[in-house]
Formats: sequence, structure tokens, C-alpha cells
Amino acid sequence: MQIQCILGYAETDVMGRTYRFERNSQGHHVAEVADIRHQQCLLSADWAYRKYEPEAAPSESWPDDGPAQDPAPTEPVEPAGGPVPDPEPVGLGHEPANADTGKQPTAETAPPADETTASDPDAVDSAPDKPLEDMSKDELMAEAERLGVPVKARMNKDMIVEAILAAED
Repeated sequence: MQIQCILGYAETDVMGRTYRFERNSQGHHVAEVADIRHQQCLLSADWAYRKYEPEAAPSESWPDDGPAQDPAPTEPVEPAGGPVPDPEPVGLGHEPANADTGKQPTAETAPPADETTASDPDAVDSAPDKPLEDMSKDELMAEAERLGVPVKARMNKDMIVEAILAAED
């Protein structure tokens, strides 16, 4: 099955197999994914991947990407220096960066609470609207980010709730 990366060109590792999503003649970034477990894994990230359904005809011509590259390797690819550790979680870009330092605001650089008004769409409540157990995974991830609790996308809901509760203690 062909899978499209809707974010553009990407190389991604799924269970030890590297897939390259390269531009095809219709300008879509696709890769052939034969393993059904790999398909399920990629398609579960529906914000980035989807089953590729080519258009009847190309809508416009795309410039040549240069010389053809070797197809994706059949063996897992590991960097020369050994395995790369998982990156630390980062914010989702909701917080404005401090113009002077480029860093996210801290208690020292954030405006005092009395300067935020109810009409401010970026104002943050001090407590969630519903119990953690009733939140979706996305809501839990957002709550953890709001509280500054480090979580990773691969964590399940129970693990995220545990991390939030541990941070509150």
C-alpha cells in the first residue's frame, strides 16, 4: 500500500524500518509500505499520514527533484554514532517566545495574573474543566504541557494522568 505524508518530504523509522516519503509525478510525498503493522502505525498519525489515493491526472507539473535516490533500504538504518535517543518533548507553539531571549516565558518573565483578562483567548485557567480521567489523550497532553509536566506522544492516557498527578504532589 502507498502511504502519503501530508507534511511533505520525510524519512521516518517504523519498527526498525526506514521509509522515505518522496515526491511522485503528481507532487505528493509517498512511500510504499507493505507491512500491515507499519501501515497501521503510520496511519494512526492521521495528522501526518494517510492512505495514498492518486488523482486521475496530475494537476500541475512539478520540477525534477534532482537525480534519483536509492530506494528505501530493506535493512534498518542506524546512525554511525549508534542509536539516537528520543528527543525531549517540546511545546506545541501556543506560548509566545520572549522577544529578548527567544525562550518560553517563565514566572519571572510572564505578566502578572492581574494583567490577563477574561477576554484574553490565551488566558489559562488554574484547573481543568473536567477530571483527568474523563479527558482524551490530546486534552491530557495539553494539560501536561500547561503544567510543565514532560510527557511523550507514545505515552498512554493512564501514564499521562500518573505523570500529572505526580507533578501536582
